[in-house]
Amino acid sequence: MEENNFQLNEPDQSISVIYFQIIRRRKWLIFFCTIGILIPVILVTMYIRPVYEAQATILYDEPKDTMFALDVGQPFYNKSAIMNVTEQIKSRLLARQVANSLSPEIKDLFKLPSTIPYNLTPEDLIAFELQKNLSIGTIRGSDIVNISVRAHDPIAAQVITNTYVEKLIALNIKSNREEISSIRDFIERQINTFQQKVQIAEDSLREFRERNKLVELSNSSKDIVKRVTDIEVTYNEALSEQEALKQRIKYMEAKRKELAPTLAYSDNSDAQQMKNQLWELENQYYALQFKGTSENDSQMTALQEQINSIKHNLIQFMINGTKQNSLDVPLAQVQKVMQESATLEFDLVAATAKVTKLKEVMDEYEADMQSLPGKELELARYIRERTVNDKIYTTLLEKHEEAKITEAGKVGDIRIIDLADAPIKPILPKKKRNLALGLVLGMGFGIGLAFFLDTLDTSLKTHEQVEKALGVPVLGIVPMINTNGFMKIKRNPKHRIQDYEKRIVQSFSDSPEIIEAYRNIQLNFEFSNVEGNIKCLLLTSAGPGEGKTLTTINISRLFSLDRKKTVLVDCDMRRPMLHRILKKEQTPGLSNILINRAQTDECIHEIYENFYLLPSGTVPPNPSQLLGGARMQELLEEINGKFDQVVLDSPPVIAVTDAIILSRLVGGVCLLIRSGKTSRDAARRAKQILEEKKTQLIGVILNEINMNQTYGYYDSYYKYYSKKEQATLNRSLRF
Repeated sequence: MEENNFQLNEPDQSISVIYFQIIRRRKWLIFFCTIGILIPVILVTMYIRPVYEAQATILYDEPKDTMFALDVGQPFYNKSAIMNVTEQIKSRLLARQVANSLSPEIKDLFKLPSTIPYNLTPEDLIAFELQKNLSIGTIRGSDIVNISVRAHDPIAAQVITNTYVEKLIALNIKSNREEISSIRDFIERQINTFQQKVQIAEDSLREFRERNKLVELSNSSKDIVKRVTDIEVTYNEALSEQEALKQRIKYMEAKRKELAPTLAYSDNSDAQQMKNQLWELENQYYALQFKGTSENDSQMTALQEQINSIKHNLIQFMINGTKQNSLDVPLAQVQKVMQESATLEFDLVAATAKVTKLKEVMDEYEADMQSLPGKELELARYIRERTVNDKIYTTLLEKHEEAKITEAGKVGDIRIIDLADAPIKPILPKKKRNLALGLVLGMGFGIGLAFFLDTLDTSLKTHEQVEKALGVPVLGIVPMINTNGFMKIKRNPKHRIQDYEKRIVQSFSDSPEIIEAYRNIQLNFEFSNVEGNIKCLLLTSAGPGEGKTLTTINISRLFSLDRKKTVLVDCDMRRPMLHRILKKEQTPGLSNILINRAQTDECIHEIYENFYLLPSGTVPPNPSQLLGGARMQELLEEINGKFDQVVLDSPPVIAVTDAIILSRLVGGVCLLIRSGKTSRDAARRAKQILEEKKTQLIGVILNEINMNQTYGYYDSYYKYYSKKEQATLNRSLRF
């Protein structure tokens, strides 16, 4: 299994240092990822239409004049009432009313489709948009509701929000007045009816008196007429109250069906049985009352307790029934309507029982009137009819005025705390947040991609990774050689030779750290060659493009500067480069010597003092056979006798067998690995090939390492100490 690149390179190196090195190594990737995400965010933020939000605040006043006469142990306002208000604000009905009330200028701000469905109007589409741009907020523990509307124009946001408040209050007032308005309408109809009855009764009484010359009744007849009249007035008032209750129950039933059409309770047998029991108890109660029994009597008190108990149980039964049904509206709202309906039904049962008992008493008084003489009886009936209708008419007028006052007093349960003002600044786009979010996302994506790519990257980058992967010592590390401020080798063939020329040790007067790196390699090589057995050194690599040619030149150059007579042999007959870099002729050279077409001395060229080159010669069709022949071994023995140090440049070890053949003819082999390019598998394969041929692998050179990214702290010290030797080194090179 491959080692993970996130593993610690040294025991004392923390994981944070490794992470920092990865980020530093891939800083340009992170930079371009950040820019790639940040620029679209900036463009979208600049060109998106601004959105303004206006907010109004209202207060819901809990009604104090609740109609509930019974305490069932469960309040139905508070949270449920606030929830009802918020749902009412979100309703399509209110949105359509607001849309219809907007001015044409405001309506033109909405982008409607060119083709509108036949079953919709432009106001319907505007209402849909209003619902999407509407938000409701409540303050916990209070009855305050915030209404917020978003629009692309600040004035439009203000107007729409205030229109919502206006229409909501109007709808609330209309809803509160709806029930009392139905009662007022009923009273008005009754007034018209009894006004006609009073007129007819007065006309009939006047005609009777004129016709019979009878003006007054006897005192005894007056008493009987008064009793019958009083009880009949009371009876008719009870009838009116009964009819009013029926109207209210009809209204509540319609409201219940509107909220929960599938909810039914009236036909339930248990509920009906309790209603029958309530009817019997109410009859008994009014029978005792009309007999003159005191309200504090024990029998009356017991009946009242039984009546209240049945009412309580019946309300609880109805409320529990609503909990077992699946409703589309808030449960508390339905339960509230159910309790109001139940209370009205109880009042209707009591009113019906009262009417029944009054009818019985009125029939008894009517029997007493039958004892009057014929003319007086007829006159008494006319007088009673006029008096009853007149009193009922007067009572209805009073009730009508009371209903009008009550209706006018229904001003609604919603109060305005703050109307909306035109917003000054848009809430969207949030430029600072978007920029910060784009920056964070870009950097996060870049860093994540950097770590992901680093996980996939199996190349060797540091000397610790090389030693851990291969188990061989690193003779030295060579930093990236830069001539123009950028550590990047040009790949254009026209400029490649010029780049190589600028990277030879002779030109490193401004980069003493590079020379120090090669000196370190030379020193480590000498430590490995204490006995001096390795006069002939082979440099090879795992694959092409790892900087092997330039490294062999500079190592040979350092040997020559150390006053060692050094010859550099170009054994890469497939892609020879040394003669071009050092500006010498390719032929005659090594291949010509091996086929006995040239002499050794005439092929070796002096480059600098103590630094010689044996070029590759004519490119042969069979380089491996030439290098593996006896003549090659003889040649190496010959030049070993003439030079202090022989350095061989060969092709990559994995690509061809040239390096393997040469490795058996030299005293030691040095494997070159390019930092960040040579993979762990390729390096291991190269080592395995060399070890299988019993070659002496003395170490590895890590080439083209980016000191700033990999050894930033070490690079700063390296440069600091190298500057002290720069002047001396420059003089040595010029000499």
